Amino acid sequence: MTKTIKSLQKKIAEKLSPISKEEASLESKIILSYILGIKENELFLFGKKKLSILQKIKLNIFLKKRLRGIPLYKIIGRKEFYNSEFITTKNVLDPRSETEILVDDIVSKNDKKKPLSILEFGVGSGCIMLSLLKHFKNAKGLGFDISKKAVKIANKNSNLLKVSDRFLLKNKSWNYLSDKDFDKDQKFDLIISNPPYIKSGDVKDLQLEVKKYDPMFALDGGNDGLNCYRDIAKVIKDLDLLSDSTGKIYLEIGGGQESDIEEIFSNNGFKLEETIKDFSDIIRILIFSK
Repeated sequence: MTKTIKSLQKKIAEKLSPISKEEASLESKIILSYILGIKENELFLFGKKKLSILQKIKLNIFLKKRLRGIPLYKIIGRKEFYNSEFITTKNVLDPRSETEILVDDIVSKNDKKKPLSILEFGVGSGCIMLSLLKHFKNAKGLGFDISKKAVKIANKNSNLLKVSDRFLLKNKSWNYLSDKDFDKDQKFDLIISNPPYIKSGDVKDLQLEVKKYDPMFALDGGNDGLNCYRDIAKVIKDLDLLSDSTGKIYLEIGGGQESDIEEIFSNNGFKLEETIKDFSDIIRILIFSK
């Protein structure tokens, strides 16, 4: 007998359990929703229905890829972040729900109509910057990313979110920025970054699907995981990029790095204003000002 969507969901979860463990049930819902072309919260409406032949073929192909270790959202090619869908490929990190905490904090502390000027180092998929531009209709954003492929993805996402007219992204390393990369005396209300922060020696211990399918340049933060924070602090200081009175720097960090990063930014003339914890009660975001 052909399985209904409800029974098929359980079967898929069983197949996925060796690789996704406690996430298998959730993944089965996401996969079936994708195959059916519906939203996850609509899946219960299709419990007694059955897949068509074409949908079965599509599901089998999907499961073969997932069981080979290809990450779920790399197969789908899109992931939701802060109520918007973002294109995601092997050339960018998947947007993470914990990063929404950073966006949410900025949204909660600023008027929606405020004409913010935003700078981001290491844009990736664009999920942080573009989510902010979507919310703050009068904001403008400038971003830098070392990867040409990431720049291409972020620009596609800016078109999807319809904010491309307020977003300029340059394919350049922040280590080589100069005054010529900015308008004369340009200052930013917000400077944001979620840079690589994993120690080089710890990369080998990452999950296989992370090591194999995520860009290494977006993961490896050097011997102590702090190289990018040193570079970013120096660039902001040397080019005097942060607004004097109300400017804020938002950084996502690795677990246990807060003291070292506070010292790095303090040595460059910035003071720690606030720390924010993630869903696991680990300090994940640092906010600095002048």
